[in-house]
Amino acid sequence: MPDRDFLSRFVLFSFIITLLLSCGGDSPFDPRDEGGQNGPISLQQKTLQFKGVRSIVRKPSQVQFFFSLRDIDGNALRIPPETLAQNTRIYENNTEIDYSETNFFISTAENFRMDVVLVLDFTRSMAAPTSTGETGITQMLEGARTIIRKLGAAHRVALVEFHDRNVAPQIISYFTSDTDALLAILDDFAKRTIDNGSTRVWDAVITGLNLFPTEDNPDNVRLLVFLSDGFDTSSEKQPADIKSLAREKLAQIHCVGTGDAPRTEVLQDIAAATDGLYYAADDLGGITAQLEQIAINLSGQYKLSYISLTRNTMPSVRVEIEHEGEINAFQQELDLRAVIADDRIGELTYDDDVREGERANVFLRLLHTPRNINRFRFRFLATSKLDTVTLIAREEGGILDSTWQLFGPNPELWYTLKSDSSVLPFGGFGLLVNARFRNIGDSSLAVPFEMDNSIYSNEKRFSYPQTLYIGLPIIDPVPPQDSSNVPVDITLRWRVDNFRNLQNIRFDVRLDKNRPSERIVASDITSNRFKPATALEPNTVYYWQIIARSGRNFYSGPIWRFKTAP
Repeated sequence: MPDRDFLSRFVLFSFIITLLLSCGGDSPFDPRDEGGQNGPISLQQKTLQFKGVRSIVRKPSQVQFFFSLRDIDGNALRIPPETLAQNTRIYENNTEIDYSETNFFISTAENFRMDVVLVLDFTRSMAAPTSTGETGITQMLEGARTIIRKLGAAHRVALVEFHDRNVAPQIISYFTSDTDALLAILDDFAKRTIDNGSTRVWDAVITGLNLFPTEDNPDNVRLLVFLSDGFDTSSEKQPADIKSLAREKLAQIHCVGTGDAPRTEVLQDIAAATDGLYYAADDLGGITAQLEQIAINLSGQYKLSYISLTRNTMPSVRVEIEHEGEINAFQQELDLRAVIADDRIGELTYDDDVREGERANVFLRLLHTPRNINRFRFRFLATSKLDTVTLIAREEGGILDSTWQLFGPNPELWYTLKSDSSVLPFGGFGLLVNARFRNIGDSSLAVPFEMDNSIYSNEKRFSYPQTLYIGLPIIDPVPPQDSSNVPVDITLRWRVDNFRNLQNIRFDVRLDKNRPSERIVASDITSNRFKPATALEPNTVYYWQIIARSGRNFYSGPIWRFKTAP
């Protein structure tokens, strides 16, 4: 394959993912929500098109619509959220809502939970030098580093690689928002000596899709990106399997077709079937035009949210957007019966992200804000492992503007977060702070947490988790750590201290003679024991690790070691 194709595909790859992380792409699937059965969506499209419209209702009477915008020819439109809001009107049962009584918000991807899987190609063709003297792999890695550095505060990336038909595609990093950890993992893998062989791209995509949970999270956007010429010499899985699994996982697939004569129909079909996007990278001459079009196509994902004040539990909601002098609209009958609640009660939750017993990020996230909130008071108790607490900037998904300041902790461990000149908008949502913990130990920590609701008046308060569960203890390995004379037909066992009462825990088992190991010998099993299919080698040191999964979260246990009997 000519050198120009290597260069074009990786320049394009880097740019695509950077844009994906900043803009989000489309969201085609209808998620499950807290309400009942919402009705079908009707569209009125004149000067623009709505793509992938889906609705969510949640307490307290919060209505959210996700959608993408296209012009009449199907090209994506990028309209700044402030401009879009100025041209938007919302009606309930044919009556426009009172904007002085309730706010509505239009936001883009930085406010979403977003998970991105990057499928990296280390095959022989990629290891060849390009016209610049660098290999395709070198350029791909630089693009991946750019992606990682562009992460929002709570955006997560997972890395999957494939390099030879004789080796199954490997997960080199499960989902994490830890930028430093991702960069270190990528650099470490790039230094290894591997045999660059033939392609198993379909199997690698399946491996990446399996990192997404089957359970849906309405706020979670799931994207997978891979490069291919459409040919696959060695995979067990086929494109039909990819499309089916992507629908099950509610994931979008974006792919870049490379080479002089790529099988575009295969790649286009995968992208279209998952409401992803397909891009052709034929040669260097077409790069500029393609990048300009990609910048447009990946910039049109929006979320509109507001608190409904209607007493009607089954309102017909119509959203109108004026564009080029014409009214374009979508309309849906919503079921609010299960989500009507006291809107004076705010809701705060958290996301945790642990890096194998070393450090953890805990993101405090507002799901609903009552009226006239300009202060928070909270504290983390009974832990000496709290390192720092920092504000999250708006461009990274934070809800607070530049007038907000963080003070503390005081001697009683209280932090105060306040603004003297602004209040949060009624119904607002987004990230507040990032609490960093260090030296987590057995990859777990239970931190008592408290919010001071006494600072609020008029019966306002926040519901919040009274304990922040960080990580998950995976303990009591059999064989024990540093055992020797272990039988070659050993059955591995472990135990989970499920102090956070997680449901549907499943496990991946890593086992190899190398440390660190990405070799997964069992995946998605429900039992806490595993016997290798073939006997281990005698008189050999093995390393093993358990990765626990629950929902969208992954919890890595310690890396254990044992030596088999002679």
